[in-house]
Amino acid sequence: MHVLGYYAQFLVSHAMWVNRRLQIGTNPVMPTAYIEMVATEKTYSSRGLAAAIMKRVADEIQDFDLSALSIQCCLL
Repeated sequence: MHVLGYYAQFLVSHAMWVNRRLQIGTNPVMPTAYIEMVATEKTYSSRGLAAAIMKRVADEIQDFDLSALSIQCCLL
């Protein structure tokens, strides 16, 4: 799943998550939202765009048992 952030008509920020099912030992399987990437074009950094994108992601993944954030965050 993708969340896209536009400034005027330009796509400048993006976050992506994948649905995974994690299980530790014999515990129940947990539906997991694994956030793979958060990126903002560097010209548009420090404007709160990635924060707004992540707030939208947080709203969208409420039904998952677990969420995880990859460390692959970057400026493009």
